[in-house]
Amino acid sequence: AVVSTQSTGGYQKKKYVCKLLFIFLLGNDVDFGHMEAVDLLASNKYTEKQIGYLFISVMMHHSNDLYKLVIQAIKNDLSSKDPVHICLALTCIANIGTPEIAEEIGDEIPK
Repeated sequence: AVVSTQSTGGYQKKKYVCKLLFIFLLGNDVDFGHMEAVDLLASNKYTEKQIGYLFISVMMHHSNDLYKLVIQAIKNDLSSKDPVHICLALTCIANIGTPEIAEEIGDEIPK
């Protein structure tokens, strides 16, 4: 069965991204699914956002074309009123901590 991304809900995306992460952790190459993980970052549901950030932390490289979208999602979560979203964003920053992230987000981290 072919799964369309337009009809795939957040739960299904979360499930598929988890499976891709598991496949990667088993030692296989996974060079797709990054956009779906970035889509999960825009969710308001904790579990979907958490899986998106976990996938990004483990698999995203700073040379990836989607890196700017990830940085924007982190900025959005840092400016959120929800402390859980702020915590997830800070955890992701700590996990991938690159100079690019420090330059882009350094001033926006809550004190």
